[in-house]
Amino acid sequence: GNINREMLNLAIPVAFERVIHQSGQMVVTGLATGLGNVAVAAHQLANTAESICFMPTFGFSVASTTMVSQSVGAGDKDLAKTYARLSIKYGVIIMIFSATLMFIFAPQLMSLFIKGEEVIALGALVLRIQAFGEIGLAIANISSGIFKGTGDTKWPFYIAMIGMWIVRIIPAIILIKIFHFGLAGIWIPMALD
Repeated sequence: GNINREMLNLAIPVAFERVIHQSGQMVVTGLATGLGNVAVAAHQLANTAESICFMPTFGFSVASTTMVSQSVGAGDKDLAKTYARLSIKYGVIIMIFSATLMFIFAPQLMSLFIKGEEVIALGALVLRIQAFGEIGLAIANISSGIFKGTGDTKWPFYIAMIGMWIVRIIPAIILIKIFHFGLAGIWIPMALD
């Protein structure tokens, strides 16, 4: 009884967090599709290129979940805080390095995937926009792991919902439909999220 309830209390917010994220990604892709073939190609390839930049932070997120949960389970909250701080510190250091490289070498990174000049130029532009959001992304990903390590899966869900739908999608719709920002109208809110 109690074990099942605890498991569901942890799992359900995580499941909804993933649903919120994936459904939001579908809406964002739909917005990009409305901008034409070059924008869709640049958006998809820039997403792939950007994932190279932020993958190390997922490692720190998993590590922080594990180390924080072990420390909390052992009753050592100070050690949990130490692991949390170190995970964020190292994740941010790596992300600064990765984001700097992504900003500098955005056209070269895009040219690994495609030869079309228009797609490379547009993809490089949005990668450079996102480079400014990468440190926040590192902190958000690792903090989500820390919350989960303490047994709190609800806050990551709330943050994902607000970030995806209020910070990312609504402004993207406004920037694209009203102000005609094009693909940058998707990536500026993404960086802010």
